Amino acid sequence: MTEVGYRLKERRFADLHRGAARFRAGRSRYIGTEVLEAVAHSTADGEAATHRAWARDPYVCAGELARKRRRRDPFASGGHYARSCPELHALLEHCGPGRFEGPLPWDGWADPPV
Repeated sequence: MTEVGYRLKERRFADLHRGAARFRAGRSRYIGTEVLEAVAHSTADGEAATHRAWARDPYVCAGELARKRRRRDPFASGGHYARSCPELHALLEHCGPGRFEGPLPWDGWADPPV
């Protein structure tokens, strides 16, 4: 899996998102792009707060992250991924409190050769 995003978000993806999905780092890579210097400081502060929020709520079940998700779905159509990828439905609907332990499509995949 290849993730592309701002370089300052890489730690969150590596530490939190991959871990919540139990996707091994050896099976993924992150390609980071730079944030414009004019907004870098405020973006970095915002990312630090977002990292803390994801650490508390890795499956986005409550709080500000859940509100943000709802705001990004203005027509209240719901999560399309759970319907379009039934293999991930249980993971996408999981709300903890612990780590999702159900089966995932990548369980048992070997890491690619180095």
